[in-house]
Amino acid sequence: LQGGNPSLVPEESKQWSIGMVFSPTTWLSGSIDMWEIKRTNLIYEMTPQQVVANWTTFPGNLVRGPNGRLDEPGGYIRAGFVNADGDITRGTDVNLQLTANAMGAKWDATLDGTYMDSHRSRIFASQPYVETVGQWNSRNLFVRWKHQLGITYSRGNWSSTLSQSFTDGYKDEKPAGTVPAGFNPDVDSYTVYNLSATYTGIKNLSVTAGIKNLFDKDPPFTAHNLDFAAGAG
Repeated sequence: LQGGNPSLVPEESKQWSIGMVFSPTTWLSGSIDMWEIKRTNLIYEMTPQQVVANWTTFPGNLVRGPNGRLDEPGGYIRAGFVNADGDITRGTDVNLQLTANAMGAKWDATLDGTYMDSHRSRIFASQPYVETVGQWNSRNLFVRWKHQLGITYSRGNWSSTLSQSFTDGYKDEKPAGTVPAGFNPDVDSYTVYNLSATYTGIKNLSVTAGIKNLFDKDPPFTAHNLDFAAGAG
């Protein structure tokens, strides 16, 4: 039985950040921000397997039938949402902007990226934290590095942008049962390019057309079976 839990309390967090903005020239500027977020009372969806594995903590979640068994009429496992101990996430955000006038046009380049230093979580305070950056995760993927990079060319009423979206690779989930020969434990990084053009020569109107995934690149293979997890399949 899965569903809501009226005993849940709100998540809370403590966080800090420190950063700097720099602009050494008229054509270059940027920023670097380091941050950490610590959440407690994390709302977490327990699986039936986790309830059974921690039955001493959740004895009321094992509802037994008339003969004292779970696998009989009237017996079931109550899974669903609980307040877990929490998690700690730490990373660095990077932004760079370059502007130049050359060949009768304006050129703008922007980089926005995040370096994920650590994401550690645990369900119970008695457990050690588990690091998930660069590892497969059934809920959210915390890859080491992600960025968006774009170059825009502007001249008169026309502008065009070529952008790159990059997601770092991570360790794959091992297939259930016997691991097949030749199994690659790594999911490759994924890079996608997009191209667009904009016309602003009509009063109060701008028209944009573009191509996403310009080179029609498929995402990397993962052995993770399809479910509702981010990055599944």
